[in-house]
Amino acid sequence: MLRLGTFNVLGLSKPEKQHLLEEDFMSYGLDILAIQETKVIKNNELTLPKNNKLIFMKQTNLINGIGHGGLGFVVSKKLAPHIEKFQYISDRVSFIDIKIPCRNNNPMLVRCINAYSPTNTKSRKDISLSTSFYEDLQKASNVPSRWEVYYLGDFNGKVGKLTYSDSVNGLHHHVGRYGMGTRNFNGECLLDFVCANDLLVTNTCFQHPSRHRTTHTARVTYKSGKKVYSQIDYILCKRRSKCMLQNARSYGGTKLCSDHKLVVVCINSQKRFCLYSKRTISPRKIDCNRLASCKETQNAFKSDVTQALQEISVGHDPNSALEKTISTIHKCAEEVVGYREPNQRCHKTNDKTVVELSAMRKKLRVELESYNQDSSQNRELKKSVNRIGRAIKKRMKVLETLWADRLAAEITSTDDSRAMFEAVRSLAKVKDPKPIVVQFSKNQ
Repeated sequence: MLRLGTFNVLGLSKPEKQHLLEEDFMSYGLDILAIQETKVIKNNELTLPKNNKLIFMKQTNLINGIGHGGLGFVVSKKLAPHIEKFQYISDRVSFIDIKIPCRNNNPMLVRCINAYSPTNTKSRKDISLSTSFYEDLQKASNVPSRWEVYYLGDFNGKVGKLTYSDSVNGLHHHVGRYGMGTRNFNGECLLDFVCANDLLVTNTCFQHPSRHRTTHTARVTYKSGKKVYSQIDYILCKRRSKCMLQNARSYGGTKLCSDHKLVVVCINSQKRFCLYSKRTISPRKIDCNRLASCKETQNAFKSDVTQALQEISVGHDPNSALEKTISTIHKCAEEVVGYREPNQRCHKTNDKTVVELSAMRKKLRVELESYNQDSSQNRELKKSVNRIGRAIKKRMKVLETLWADRLAAEITSTDDSRAMFEAVRSLAKVKDPKPIVVQFSKNQ
């Protein structure tokens, strides 16, 4: 089980706060934690008292020599030796790569991206801030498809509850049913990024009480004196990785004081092999149609089976005798009858007329795509292409009619009922019905 989290810490320069953060990190059983607003200016790596690793990213945009943002990571002592690299992209985006070993010597490659979006007010006043943020986020997302990518951060945007129009437009594939609030400008920008990269907002997919879905407590209050709670911190993942998610929610009982809550997602890494569907190979089948319609095949099969069964020594165990009999019959069927040809759909024909017309149409299309033709010539070429296309369709209908006539002649001329029914079934294009299996209460 892999547990990832994100937490806006509101300053982490003092050692006391760092120790409190480690206690929260250990008590919630986290493996990787992305932190925002560290207020630390320079790159730094620290080993905390319980051997967990704390990484600070630098800041370049300072106001009067003071950094008001800052990103960082906390990595457990179990995963710290497996860190591949960590990199600064901008003051608002950074990432860390971890190569998690597995039993089958096929490591799990994980990239955790730390994101800290501009506030909704700043983004509305200056759209370039939001644009540059998501460009940096896209730059950090550039990894091979084999990698598992998780976006952890304070996005300062409300995705909100799904509406009927959202479901019609397909947003229910990217956002769960348990979002909160009304969507704002930053939420729209986040959804654009999520849909463009086929991601999933994990902490909107699990049903929890409202206190476990909200992530931020605003300093302003309603006129009635109630506090304003919102959901603006998110953990994103690839939509294909949904099968690995176990839970995602926020926690408000941290020892380190902040107006944000800790957001945690639980990932079952053992299910990562469910991401890739296994190729199903259908077993080969004996050509029963040939056995039913051909008298020579029937006689040859009958003589071979009779001779093979006479050579079998029947013992006292009826089960072993039955297995030998079945395997002998199947072996004779393989040698005499043979296997049925694979039922693959044919998308082309070898008819000479169709081949010539297709070559002519391809040549005209190449001429049509050239930019040296004027509008009148283009119209004539389009008419010729359409005319040839209609001729191809007409010829294909003639071929289908000839094929149907051949089957009809076979139906009327044959005396074998099995061959007749096979021809009728092919003409009607009806699939064989699935067998019905009846089970008793004891699954027999």
